[in-house]
Amino acid sequence: MNFDIAKQQITSPYLDQIRQPVHGESKEIAALQAADLLAYEVRKEVLNRTKPRPVSIALERLVQGIPHVAWCLHFSSAEEYNKRVENGQVPNPEASILFGSKRPIRASGNWQIP
Repeated sequence: MNFDIAKQQITSPYLDQIRQPVHGESKEIAALQAADLLAYEVRKEVLNRTKPRPVSIALERLVQGIPHVAWCLHFSSAEEYNKRVENGQVPNPEASILFGSKRPIRASGNWQIP
């Protein structure tokens, strides 16, 4: 998904602080390496919520004490997504909070948490 389209789908007090992605080798850019690790752990959390697996200790340590909000852009169904793509339409995802500051990662009301 295009970065600008994804950014339009969310609202957050931190939205003005989100910058364009940086391209380069994560071995050479420490911030990019950290972002890659965080992205990996967040993706793992999304997958873990669909299975009976606990929150990753690495994810808990990465976000501990740092103001943050993680959004999950998702579609109601794969069929809807595929239909829009086949018709040349831009897929329109729903945006839900995956987790945020000052709350447990799996707090009630977060995506996929009753």
